[in-house]
Amino acid sequence: MPLNTWPNGLAGSGTDVAANGTPLLLPGNVIFVNYATGDDANDGFAQEGPKKTIAGAHAAASNGDIIALAATHSETVTTNLLVTKRVMIVGLGNDADGKPTATLTMNSSNKEILALRASGTQLRNIYFPTNAQANSSAKIYIGDAGALTGVYLVNCWFDCAGNDDNGAVVVAASATPHIGF
Repeated sequence: MPLNTWPNGLAGSGTDVAANGTPLLLPGNVIFVNYATGDDANDGFAQEGPKKTIAGAHAAASNGDIIALAATHSETVTTNLLVTKRVMIVGLGNDADGKPTATLTMNSSNKEILALRASGTQLRNIYFPTNAQANSSAKIYIGDAGALTGVYLVNCWFDCAGNDDNGAVVVAASATPHIGF
């Protein structure tokens, strides 16, 4: 697989270190996602032709790829998004206070937003607001039948209130994540 070079990073300054304007040399592809302007029929390899959903990007991704959420990406899901590939999902924007602007919300009563089931998966710079309705599941579930290692959550922002009946992140006993909020 050829190396992809991003001399200016994936986004402007002030965002996650993986996308903050510093040069990147990546062994995998970058798949861009923007719910407002995207279409899951697009290949997502350019910001001008993004995928619409994280599920669409994950289906097209391979191990080692980056799924880059536009700064304006705001997606509400009603079913678990299973992350079964070693990918980095990174939001490309922050507000003036440093809070991520790429947003994932759940609108179901008993579902996680993301179920991380692959070692080496990373979530970076994503905002998870209060669920749209009462929900008895965590926002993020880390685990699977086997042991997971090297799962990273970095600079993610979780708001939990009345509709959140479980923790923001639940880790299975067999998983060994690295969490840096």
